[in-house]
Amino acid sequence: MKELWLARLFRRTCSIQKRMETVREWPDERELLLILHTLKEQTDQSYDSCIVDREVYDSSRHLLFLLDMVLPYALITPPALQERIIRLIIEGVPGVLTRYLQLGEERRRDMRREFLRELRCMTAEIRRIVTAIQECEREAFIHQASFIANGHKKSKTHL
Repeated sequence: MKELWLARLFRRTCSIQKRMETVREWPDERELLLILHTLKEQTDQSYDSCIVDREVYDSSRHLLFLLDMVLPYALITPPALQERIIRLIIEGVPGVLTRYLQLGEERRRDMRREFLRELRCMTAEIRRIVTAIQECEREAFIHQASFIANGHKKSKTHL
């Protein structure tokens, strides 16, 4: 009996430790907003100074708008979803956008198609993230509804 109890305690301790190791220190919401704001300013400045054309500008702004829309969920969703959102904000978009804007004019023309393809891939990833967020919300709503229904079944006073 005691050995069984110790084995369960050991497994629980190991699972808690694994979960603690997977949780990372991510930047807070203000830092993520600052990154998005900086990227928006870079995109606007590059369009104003005719560095990028209208299609690249629109695609970039659309991607940044979608990231801005899912940012609040980055702090309340399951860890896997949080990581996907935050990695897009911290690594994905800045890496692609900044690298493209730093290219020379001739090289930028050559890389335009690849850049737009990368933006479309990231936009598709954000759409998958939105679908996953909607699924999490649906599951939470179903759980809450069943909890309330069970509470009404157990209550002694029905209306």
